[in-house]
Amino acid sequence: MRRAYVDVEHGQLHYREAGEGPPLVLLHKTPSSSIQYERALPLFAERFRTIALDTPGFGNSDALPRQPLMADYGEAVVQFLDALGLQTVDLLGHHTGASIAIEAASSHRTRLNRLVLAGVLAFDDEAVRADWRTYLDAHKFDLDTTGEFLETYPKPMLARDQEFSPADPERYWLELVAYLQAGPRFWWSYNAVVEHRAFDLLPQLSMPTLVMNQQEGRVVDSTKRVADAIPDCRYLELPGSSEGVMDDPAAFSNAVIEFLAPG
Repeated sequence: MRRAYVDVEHGQLHYREAGEGPPLVLLHKTPSSSIQYERALPLFAERFRTIALDTPGFGNSDALPRQPLMADYGEAVVQFLDALGLQTVDLLGHHTGASIAIEAASSHRTRLNRLVLAGVLAFDDEAVRADWRTYLDAHKFDLDTTGEFLETYPKPMLARDQEFSPADPERYWLELVAYLQAGPRFWWSYNAVVEHRAFDLLPQLSMPTLVMNQQEGRVVDSTKRVADAIPDCRYLELPGSSEGVMDDPAAFSNAVIEFLAPG
């Protein structure tokens, strides 16, 4: 596995890469980084040139200069592909990464061969969208010199993510580092997800698409509705939690590889 940077319009984007073959780009959840794919990336790399991006403001990638919308994140991904000289790719997004993938796929359809969306949070109910705005407001924080902000963020958010796999201290450590790297602007991408009108875009997704759901988690129903809204997509449910990309990377990667490279 190698790590590198590319220059884009707003600064530099950091990524992890391994393997050879058709390019597969991985987009992580909020507030993580490409570290989310550390366990799965070597498995994907057996079949693909696998590239896991730190999206702007996460990991070691420069943040966008102002609070972005989902279109800004989607455009950053396309600039990333341009910087690597990749004309077309397969694209996989998990949680926030799935929202970014939807945006990039709908606005630059000719750049994607196939699309994988895992655990998608999308809104077709304005009351639910308003509830999420309230949730975000409650989790914003300011830095301090005593560490009190840790009680607001990231400890409660990590506890939420770990509830399905409490006996995995390595995962806790990896995600703690990524959460702290995101800093107090972590909510920017959450805000972009909440305000994203994904259901207006889903009917435009004409490329072969796999929508993956885990049987435990907070976005099960949302992901099912997303699958219903995409023409002729394949829908798949896996056992376990929505953090399966780290909890069971073999099952997660095998399902994706079966879709992208059957046989």
